[in-house]
Formats: sequence, structure tokens, C-alpha cells
Amino acid sequence: MSTGETFQAMDDWLGRLPGRPQPLYVRLLSATAVMAGCIALQAAVALLSALPGMFLLLAGIFICSFAFDRVAGIYAAVIATAAALVAVSRLYPEAPKAGTLVAFFCVGFALAVFADALRSALERARKVERDKDILFRELAHRMQNNLAVAVALLEQQSRSHASADTRAALANAGDRLRILAEGQRHLQPLGPGLVEMRGYLAQICDHLSGSLAAGRAIEFVFRLDAVAVDADKALALALITNELVTNALKYAFVGRNKGIITVALSQGAGGEVTLAVSDDGVGSPAGAAEGFGSQLIRDLTAHHGGSVAYLGAPPGCRVQVTMPAGRGRS
Repeated sequence: MSTGETFQAMDDWLGRLPGRPQPLYVRLLSATAVMAGCIALQAAVALLSALPGMFLLLAGIFICSFAFDRVAGIYAAVIATAAALVAVSRLYPEAPKAGTLVAFFCVGFALAVFADALRSALERARKVERDKDILFRELAHRMQNNLAVAVALLEQQSRSHASADTRAALANAGDRLRILAEGQRHLQPLGPGLVEMRGYLAQICDHLSGSLAAGRAIEFVFRLDAVAVDADKALALALITNELVTNALKYAFVGRNKGIITVALSQGAGGEVTLAVSDDGVGSPAGAAEGFGSQLIRDLTAHHGGSVAYLGAPPGCRVQVTMPAGRGRS
């Protein structure tokens, strides 16, 4: 279980407990009911097994203190001590009782204090985790806004240049920054720093289709599993997808207005993530020069300890990227 899942389970569990503070009469009546049940269960166990014991009374003290507070727990300890006095008097009428009962009450008192302190500590940890999650979301929101401003500035700068190559370079830089900004939107609340990839990659392809495939009947086929990875790896996979889909839209369907691009993402049993982008276009020519996009794909994949495979998929091309579980190099 991940850290995020552990805290989510703890939050759900604490959320089912009675809220604090409760009115005194509610705490005392509830503690009385709990201890009555524990005494009845203890008597039944003693009757069926013929073994004396007070362990269920101690469990009742813990429950009362943890569910309400130490006042209810100490009250439960008094009830448990009274029940222990009755049991000891019946089983050992001649034995001295004062020392035993004082020791039992002290154990119950300490257990009540411990249970109350344990719940208080868990609730503090719960509050800290919630505050951290709020701060994390605020930081992600601010980063997304700042990146959106940077994208707008690059687009404005691109329109002001007369050179087509410069405009294209600035547009590509803007697209890569936009991918980083969109990544913040897909951060998972159940795990700080995790990004859900299915919606993220589909959004990237939708943007590219609108900007590069306008007026053409290019169909996207998505085979995306529900995969969540850390933010660094998510950004790498998103940038790689952007480069591969951009290349396919620009070069795979030269001389034709329709085609199919398939984007697949899966996660193996060992945690490794596999991204595959394929098309039914003209294919990759032999000996083609490696551009900046191809080098970026190799660098990002190598950074995360993965591998890139260019596979023949007549009549088109298929590129497969595999990244192992865990984080890449820092």
C-alpha cells in the first residue's frame, strides 16, 4: 500500500469515529454501554472456557478512551475495576483484593491515557497531511498559471517573427511548456506527486490533432490503461508522446488527408510502463537524420533507465518506449 493510500485509509477510519468533543452525558452513557457489553462477553468467555481473566475489560477501556476521550476511558476503568472486584470476590473470596484491584485500576488508567493520546496523535497526523495536500494543490495551481503565462508569451513572440523556422521553433517550445502545465492539472489527490496518465495523454493528442491535423481526417485510437506514475516520469512520457505524435502528424501522411495514429500505454506486473505510438503512414525512411525531437526522446528515456525501440509496422511506423518501475536519475 502506498503512502497516499495509507493516509486515505486512516482518514476514512478516523472519520467513522464519534467526533470530539461529545457532551459529557453522551460519553458516560456510551462508555457504560460499551463496558456492559465487554463485561457480558467476559462472563460468557469465563463460563465457556472456565478460565478467569479481565482482558475484555481492558479492551473496553481502550475503546471508550479512543472513541471519546480519556474521561470516558477513566470512567470505563472504574466500571472495569468494580466488575473485577465482583469477579475476584466470587472466585477467590478469601484472597486479599486491595492490591490487585489498585494494580488493575492503574493499568486501566494508563491504557485510557494511552488510547486518548494515540487518537490525538493520529488526528494531528491527519490534519498535517490534509494541510500538506492543500499546499501541494496550491503550488501546482500557481505553477500551472505561471507556465500558461510563459506559453502565451512564446506564442506572442512566435507571431512577431518573420522567419518560418523561428516561428516553428517557438511554437514547439510553447507546446512542450503547455504539456508541463497540463501535467499539474492531472495530479492525483490520492498520492501527492502522482499523475494520472490516461486523461493526460488523451488531452495532449487532442491538442495536437486540433493544431496539426486541422482539415485532415486523422483518426486517433487510444489503448490507454489507468496508469498513475510520479510527476517526473509522467512529464517524460508526455513529452515523448508529444514528439512521436507530432512527427506522425507532420511526416507519416504526406500526400494524403487521412490516416490512423494509435497511442497505447500499459503497466506490467513489475511496475514497468510501456508507451507505444504507431501509424499507418508511409513509414520511416532508412538512414533518416536524427532531429532534436528524436534526441529528446532518447535523452528522456535514458534518464529514466528505459529503452526505445523503432519497430517496423508496415505500412507505417511503430515506436515503443519502456520505462522500469521507480524513479529515474536525479
